[in-house]
This record gives sequence, structure tokens and C-alpha cells, in this order.
Amino acid sequence: MHLALCLVQAGLAIQFISHGWFYLNMPAPMQAAMGLPDPVRLLIAVAELAGGAGVVLPALLRQWAMLTVAAALGLAVVGGLATGYHLLRGEASFAFNPLSLSLVALGVAQGRRLLGDGR
Repeated sequence: MHLALCLVQAGLAIQFISHGWFYLNMPAPMQAAMGLPDPVRLLIAVAELAGGAGVVLPALLRQWAMLTVAAALGLAVVGGLATGYHLLRGEASFAFNPLSLSLVALGVAQGRRLLGDGR
């Protein structure tokens, strides 16, 4: 179970860190098409980068074990908000990815909480 959670955490971190990095470096035409104000876009980018790092860094540093649970819950919130955003815009086909990532993040949080190691 520990190895499976580590692999899922790594995949979750890669997904959110790459998406957060993209949001930080998004081309101007794409920013305009999204319709998000710059402060909101930057908040999303920082939340995704911090959450992605928080899911894997405690295991790598062997410190702050419960940070993994908190980071995974934060990523679940970010994914849930993204799901709602896409549904409100009538983009139901785009809502599946953040919804599924939210569920995976909740699974990581629950798995680490049950194992009690937080890694």
C-alpha cells in the first residue's frame, strides 16, 4: 500500500506542478480567452505548485509527515473549485480531469491518514 501511494503521490505532484507552472507562464492570448483576472490565475498557480510540492516533499525530506495530508486536501479543494468553474462556464467535458484529480487527492489524504505516516 505504501509503494502504491508513493506512486500516486508522484503522479499527482507531476500533474499539479506542471499545471501550476503552465499557469505562471501562460501566453497572453490564452489568458484573455480564459477570462480569469491575473491575481486569481496567479493564486491558482501558487496553490498548485505548493500543493504539488507538499504532496512529495515530506516523504523526500522525512519531515513534516502530516503536511502530505494537508497538501492533498488542498489539492482536492483546488480541483473541486476548477470543476465548478468549468461546469459554470458550460464546459462539462473539461470538468472531468479536475474532478478525477480531486478524488485521487482525497484518496492520497485518506491513505496517508490511515497509514499514519503522512509520507
